[in-house]
Amino acid sequence: KKLLLFKSQLDTMPREFYDKCIVEGLELLMVNVFARHDESKGRTAPPQINKIKIEDLLGRNTIVMNREAIEDQFEGQNILITGAAGSIGSEIVRQVLQFNCNSIIMLDQAETPMNDLWLSIKAEKSDVDIIPIIANVTHEQKMRAIFEKYHPSIVFHAAAYKHVPMMEFHPSTAVHTNVGGTKIVADLSVEYGVKRFVMVS
Repeated sequence: KKLLLFKSQLDTMPREFYDKCIVEGLELLMVNVFARHDESKGRTAPPQINKIKIEDLLGRNTIVMNREAIEDQFEGQNILITGAAGSIGSEIVRQVLQFNCNSIIMLDQAETPMNDLWLSIKAEKSDVDIIPIIANVTHEQKMRAIFEKYHPSIVFHAAAYKHVPMMEFHPSTAVHTNVGGTKIVADLSVEYGVKRFVMVS
């Protein structure tokens, strides 16, 4: 799947647009120069179309992961990723999948994106045990049952409402999930002896 953009559009597109492109696996192409007639050669030059690398959109230098320095932290571990079906969560899933962990518990309240991610991961035929869970981080009883059953040793907490202008219309919902949900996951991580808790802001 490919998406063609004009150079002038790159800076005007919201970050969420590029996140969605990454999740959907779209190849981004940019038109640098339109087709033009070259009088000196008596022919029309084709338009210049180049691939857009995700690194070009970061606005900073690419961070290269030192796999050897961290792989022992994942060896044989049960890893819980909340907000796993989101743009950031799904990328964390794919990165963690590279390591020899015991299981990845993917948790999200969005059924369709979770199903799409699960099918995609299953198609890769990894030896890691993939466990998809539909749940909301604000439901303490459900979250406690998950910690009790799977005993994660590493938690990546990426579940949150992230569209600030929208959530300004619903501040109580934003606080309930982003603050209350985070507190539940963090408290359970302490209670169940999680070795490492990583919160995605």
